[in-house]
Amino acid sequence: MRTKLWHSRTAIPRLHPAIVMVCAAVWLALLAACNPSEDDSQARQCVQSLKVIESAKMVWALYHHKASGDAPTDADLFGPDKEVKEKPQCPAGGAYRLGQVGEKPVCNVPGHVIDRMFK
Repeated sequence: MRTKLWHSRTAIPRLHPAIVMVCAAVWLALLAACNPSEDDSQARQCVQSLKVIESAKMVWALYHHKASGDAPTDADLFGPDKEVKEKPQCPAGGAYRLGQVGEKPVCNVPGHVIDRMFK
């Protein structure tokens, strides 16, 4: 027997349950794609920390007349008498490598990259 698409009395369409399930699945997939995940949030926070480190490194290089290739230590950038009081931490537990002057600091967690663009 064939299912009627239109109910004869109310003119409201009747949808097959399979169509409703497919629409719900598509809607849930779109909802999941549009909501930022916890990983994305952690990556954003990490990138902000990397930018703080990069700025501290540039200030250190400027004040101490350092050239490209010179590498600061944690003690050079972070402390009570420095611009940044405490070394930033990756929210995902990653480790930061400061790098040399002229290099961007990096995190060892995949996707935590200072060049990453966020919407």
